[in-house]
Amino acid sequence: MKDYLQNELIKFKIEVEVGEYITPEKMTSEAFVKKWGTKHASTHLAEKTLYTYQSNSKNRISPIFCHLRLDQIKPLHIVSFIDSLSKEGTLQGFRKEILSTSTIEIHHRILKNIFSRAVEWKLIKQNPIAGIKKPAVKLKEIIPYDETEVKELLLAL
Repeated sequence: MKDYLQNELIKFKIEVEVGEYITPEKMTSEAFVKKWGTKHASTHLAEKTLYTYQSNSKNRISPIFCHLRLDQIKPLHIVSFIDSLSKEGTLQGFRKEILSTSTIEIHHRILKNIFSRAVEWKLIKQNPIAGIKKPAVKLKEIIPYDETEVKELLLAL
């Protein structure tokens, strides 16, 4: 145990000396997401993408992670969150809804963008989502109308 502590102390001293030490950030993830929104998302994302990222962040991501400091979020938190989105009938507000696999993938993309900026801005050392695989998107089969159904639709219009 003593050797382990001595090795950790040496690693810490090296990080400080070469300027790589980052003090644990006191900023909550919710506060960082707001900064990310104003300093990055609003200027680097297209209007529709920005709306999608902000609404999903506000409705699903922030309620889960808002109480945690940025440096406290670990890969297991993210894996559990992504897994919870895939459960049938996930409670969202006052109603239950089933999220599509593409919507779940969007949440992964949002988190990746947020944590990439946190690392880039040197608020955290490692991106907790970096090693987490993107969820697979399963596309629904689209069955187009046949000729008879198209005629009926046009007549109805």
